[in-house]
Amino acid sequence: MDCDGGWNNTFVHFEFMRKKLLSFIIIIFALFLLPQIIGPITDLITYPQLRKEAENAVQYFSEVSLDDTNNAWFYYSLAEDQFDDSGWNKEIGSYIDGKIAITSSIRTALRKNKQAADLFRDGTKRNFCRIPYEPGILVPISVIMSSNNLSKIVDLVSAQSLMNLESINNEKAITEIFSIITVSEHFASNGDAIDYMTGCMLFYRSYEILKMGLESCAFSEVQLETISNKLKEIEVEWPKFARVLEIESKSTLISLSGQTKGISGHRFSARILLRYINWKYLFSFNFANLGGYRFMNKLSDELEKEEDIDSLKINFGNNLKKNIEERINNYVWKNFMYGMILANIVHLYERKLTRLTRMRILNLCSEVQLYRLRTGHYPMTLENFNRRTSIDLNTGEYFNYTNYGDSAVISSFGPDPTDKGDDVLLTLTDIGVKQYLKRKRDSSKENGVRLEFGI
Repeated sequence: MDCDGGWNNTFVHFEFMRKKLLSFIIIIFALFLLPQIIGPITDLITYPQLRKEAENAVQYFSEVSLDDTNNAWFYYSLAEDQFDDSGWNKEIGSYIDGKIAITSSIRTALRKNKQAADLFRDGTKRNFCRIPYEPGILVPISVIMSSNNLSKIVDLVSAQSLMNLESINNEKAITEIFSIITVSEHFASNGDAIDYMTGCMLFYRSYEILKMGLESCAFSEVQLETISNKLKEIEVEWPKFARVLEIESKSTLISLSGQTKGISGHRFSARILLRYINWKYLFSFNFANLGGYRFMNKLSDELEKEEDIDSLKINFGNNLKKNIEERINNYVWKNFMYGMILANIVHLYERKLTRLTRMRILNLCSEVQLYRLRTGHYPMTLENFNRRTSIDLNTGEYFNYTNYGDSAVISSFGPDPTDKGDDVLLTLTDIGVKQYLKRKRDSSKENGVRLEFGI
């Protein structure tokens, strides 16, 4: 009797555990299967809206015509096509960095690519630039061009500007310098995030040439006034980052919404697993893409209102860095695919501050050199200069300034005081461009010898 009761209890307990395990397996299977049911249904429901938004984005990019002679990109494309790669010389980089004197091979490269450089200059004379977008490739057309021939043409024009500066042909040098600034502005104005980065990068070529001219006091009073006025205009007109974010949202939407075609076996498996990441969007790719697109547009609208040049530092410190960056970081966990794209947005915005810092300090240096030409000495402080010119965007205070009598140093720690890579420092002298370049090149040779012998 007791034995039978023991067996019954064991059986009941076993049956209970079996049912519990079976229930657990069913629940786990249901939890695994449910997203694969909910996700496709949500995809189907949200697809019409996603398709409508994607078609509008495609329409925006399709409005660009490569044959429009009013579009600067028409001339940049022709310049890229006309570039003579056989005439390119690697010494050009060392020349425009001030490390070596101009060589016959550099002159040959300039001569062979005169037509490409002229087309490039024609492009910089246009009032607008619209960069085409090709959804069928993984990177923008502009990236392919800038990584190949267009960046080399920028270097050629930079070399031409330095050659004019050395020849005391300052008017032409200034024209060349600002043509490079214009193409950098064109890249940054109507492209996506990568184009914006390219625009900032191209600006530094003009910055280095203009820096050498200002540090050596190569320009006359009239020329310094021209440089200052042009820099003031460009600072105000430099494209807002909100515009970049808007275009980035469109290109990202097109790219992600087009991934539903031609899915291979391993990609199909990956999509099954990735559905679980989009749990806040009902396991739907379409819903997540639409949500990310709208989130980016909302950020763009907010920045559009706040991105005023006079309050860039205030907005960056108190709003973007603390509020928007936090929202972006939180959004990464909500929408993984868009989160990866948004992760470097704040860093890209810092690039704008870095570029504006360099532009403003060039402007200030032109005014300080103008002051020296008119008075015979450098100012003791910056307090009598226009605050718009002399205030560092990164601190809200005057740029760091030291008067050494026969020279003056103006500097900034940039957007990130802990990062020496964004520091800016210009040493103003009156030695003239020829002596300045001689010292720079002699110093470069000396450093080269030290490195060669491990000194």
